[in-house]
Amino acid sequence: MKNKIAILDASPLIALAYIKKLYLLNALFNDFVVPQSVAKEITKRGKPYSQELSDFIKGKIVSSKNKELVELFAVNLDSGESEVLALYYEINNAIVVIDEEKARKLAKRKNIPLIGSLGLLVLAKYHGHISKVKEMMDLLIKNGIRIKPYVYNEILKMCNEL
Repeated sequence: MKNKIAILDASPLIALAYIKKLYLLNALFNDFVVPQSVAKEITKRGKPYSQELSDFIKGKIVSSKNKELVELFAVNLDSGESEVLALYYEINNAIVVIDEEKARKLAKRKNIPLIGSLGLLVLAKYHGHISKVKEMMDLLIKNGIRIKPYVYNEILKMCNEL
C-alpha cells in the first residue's frame, strides 16, 4: 500500500486518534488526503481529538471538483463519505479508507479499492508497525467503537493472535 494515496473518511481518522496511531497513515501510504467535508466534521470544537486531528491533517485537506458526483453519492451517503468516493475518481493511484457499511458496499459495487480501520491495523501488524492487533481492537471497543464479534475473531485468526 506504500505506493497508494489514501482518501480518508472520518471514522478511520477518529479510530486511529483514539488508539494514538495516526502515524500509521504515513507509514502505510505514500500520502493521504482528507476531504473538506470530513475535515469539517472531525475538527468541530468539542469533538474528541478535534485539535489533534486538526493539526495532523493540516495541508492534507482537499475538495472534490466533481460536485455532481458528490451529490449523486449523497443520495445514499453522508457528505464526507460521498466526497471520499468522488475523490477516488480525481486522484491517481488512490484507495479509500472508510468504515461505514453502506459506503463500503457502494465502493465495492463501483470497484473502488478500499480498506477500513481494522484493515489498517492488520496491515500495520503485517508490516511490523504494531505488535498486537488485539490490544488496538480492545482499545477501540473501550472507546465506544463497535466491532462485530465475528469480525473481531476473524481478525485475531488472520493475525495469529487467538
